[in-house]
Amino acid sequence: MKEISVCLDDYEFNCTITSYVNQPAQGESADSDWDCYGYEEVEFDVDSVFVYNDDGNLCEVINKVEKENIISDYMDRIENKILEEIREEAEDYIDYPEPIDYYDY
Repeated sequence: MKEISVCLDDYEFNCTITSYVNQPAQGESADSDWDCYGYEEVEFDVDSVFVYNDDGNLCEVINKVEKENIISDYMDRIENKILEEIREEAEDYIDYPEPIDYYDY
């Protein structure tokens, strides 16, 4: 799992990425049309939402209904921003000759 902050308009969304799949296209020999053409998906939780108040300070949205409404309104944009961040991070490692191991032994 990875934590990420997404800033959109006056909001900051603190998210946890729980799953990410990038299935490259496998061509006509693939088992399904999804595998044939390839796909990318991400699953994440929005842990908290912050908004800038009139004084320019970041304040957490505490009201559960308000928070859920904001998340609902921004869900597609949050997902797109997370995917952009993952793609940018992956591009940083393209030039490495060996896979990068994120685990500590």
